[in-house]
Amino acid sequence: MSNGVSFLLFILVWATGVIANCPSGYTQHGNSCYVINRVQASWAQATNFDPPRFWVGGSDLLQEGKWTWTKTGSVIGSQGFSHWGPGQPDNGVEHLDEHCLELEAGHHWLWNDDDCEEFKHFICEKE
Repeated sequence: MSNGVSFLLFILVWATGVIANCPSGYTQHGNSCYVINRVQASWAQATNFDPPRFWVGGSDLLQEGKWTWTKTGSVIGSQGFSHWGPGQPDNGVEHLDEHCLELEAGHHWLWNDDDCEEFKHFICEKE
């Protein structure tokens, strides 16, 4: 497991403080259970798994500039929380094709938009 993925898993476990009511290997947070997969997939491939698997689970694929959560369809930030890095989302200054939300150590774990066809690790959620 890469250092970045290990760090994110540590944060998830530390933030919840409890692992209960979830399948083995998952971490509970609120009413959902999460697991970080070692498999890499494009964003579209990751969202086709059951339970749903995400890079992070948000995109503006349906409407440019309108970022929504894949699972709920709610607008990102509408519940009072967003975690975009400085200048993000920027839709990829050169190519204008970044429509999926990612977390990356190089961005200090702040949100960034990236090309949905890139292969990355993803986080799973299960209620």
